[in-house]
Amino acid sequence: MITDQEMLELIEKVADEYSGQGDDLGAAVGILVLSRLFGWRVMRLISSNRHWQVANKVFGNIKKLTPERGKLARKSIGLKIADKLGNYWDLITGKIKVIPAKTRKMIDDATYVVE
Repeated sequence: MITDQEMLELIEKVADEYSGQGDDLGAAVGILVLSRLFGWRVMRLISSNRHWQVANKVFGNIKKLTPERGKLARKSIGLKIADKLGNYWDLITGKIKVIPAKTRKMIDDATYVVE
C-alpha cells in the first residue's frame, strides 16, 4: 500500500503531467485519496465506471496502491449489502439489481430487498 507521502508525491506528479479535463483529474484524485480511507472495494462501488478507469489510467492500478478495505469501510452500507448478497462482482457488473432507493425497504442497517 502507498504511504501518505508517496500518495502526495504521486498526486503532484500526475497533476503536473496531466492533460485533460479537470473534473476527471479531480475525480481520480478523490478516488485515490478516499480509497486509502475506505478501501478500493467501496470506491469501486460508488465511482462511475468512467472515473474509475480514469483513476486507474493516471495513477496505475488503484487496487495495488490502496487497501481492499480501509479503516472506514465499515461505514459503507453499499459494501455491507454486497457482503450480505455474497457476490461483490455481480453487484458491480449489474447482474444483481438492488431496488431503487425510493422503493426499497430496509430490513436492518445493511440488508435491502433485492430483485
